[in-house]
Amino acid sequence: SMSTYKFACNFLCDPIGERGFVAEDEIVWKKREEFPPLRQMRATVDPNMHFDARAAGCYAAIMISGYDAYSQLYFMDGRGSRDWDSAALIDQLFKIDEDYPDIPILIEDNHMAHLDHAIRLEETIRSDKAGRRISLKINWIHAESESKYEKWLKLQPRFRNRRVFFASEI
Repeated sequence: SMSTYKFACNFLCDPIGERGFVAEDEIVWKKREEFPPLRQMRATVDPNMHFDARAAGCYAAIMISGYDAYSQLYFMDGRGSRDWDSAALIDQLFKIDEDYPDIPILIEDNHMAHLDHAIRLEETIRSDKAGRRISLKINWIHAESESKYEKWLKLQPRFRNRRVFFASEI
């Protein structure tokens, strides 16, 4: 029942959105090397693997973000495609894990049934090839009682100045 536009406006993938918390003119583009030290780094994933999303032309997106000492939000990296199938998305998750080995990967659990099984199979295949255990740091985010937009509204006090920073390399 979610429109294509709202689906695409995931909190950490498109913070403007129809009901977003960031004014478009407050998005600041900076080079990564100009970013301050960041904390609470995470990769957020918005898959487009389910039928309704693919039919609506939604894209899969992975955003790498973190906060500075003043709780300002910085986006280090962003990757996405309308053409990724499950295997291509999982390959991207492993690339994220290589590029950012110490951060968690957050995915809403309503995508879990399909992706969790496929990811575990790929981890087994890669572990066998490498001769050691390979495991992604995925945290399934439980989204049962509130929509993601209602949850993100609770974070609004963090963004009083409505400014976020994107790496110009994205």
